[in-house]
Amino acid sequence: DTFILNVKTKGTRSSSRDIKKIGDTARSVRKILAFMRATMVTVATVRVFGRLLSDLAKFSDSMLQVKAVTSATRSKFEQLRDVAKELGATTRFTASEVADGMAFLARAGFKTNDILAAIPGTLNLAIAGFLELGEAADIASNILSSFGLSTSQLEDVIDTLVFTANNSNTSVR
Repeated sequence: DTFILNVKTKGTRSSSRDIKKIGDTARSVRKILAFMRATMVTVATVRVFGRLLSDLAKFSDSMLQVKAVTSATRSKFEQLRDVAKELGATTRFTASEVADGMAFLARAGFKTNDILAAIPGTLNLAIAGFLELGEAADIASNILSSFGLSTSQLEDVIDTLVFTANNSNTSVR
């Protein structure tokens, strides 16, 4: 009787210690996982914040180029900036890319009002023609200047280019 009681007591104590060790280990693992989760969230937040700051810096640099190339008045520059932001938010292009496209058009001789009129069509050409934005701006500006067309005719030019490319064995290029 006593022998059986001692075996049960030893087994119970051993099991109790094992269960306590398992519980301690589980608590340690839970703490480690919580620390790792917090670290991952912190790293992700820092990366997102860093990317945001980088994008803002790129946009600022691009808009400074637009301002330098266009010599736009304050109000016209604000219009350019607002359009770049809007198109950056509503198209696949970033605001910085839109601003770069504006700078390209300005270098091609477009005035501020012409840039404002041409940039949405230029973005559409880039998207529909599977082009980089700079290449689309180059094509659009070359066609307009070569044929003596105004920016109000750009939409028709783009529609014609895209239609022709999509209905033939060729590309916009």
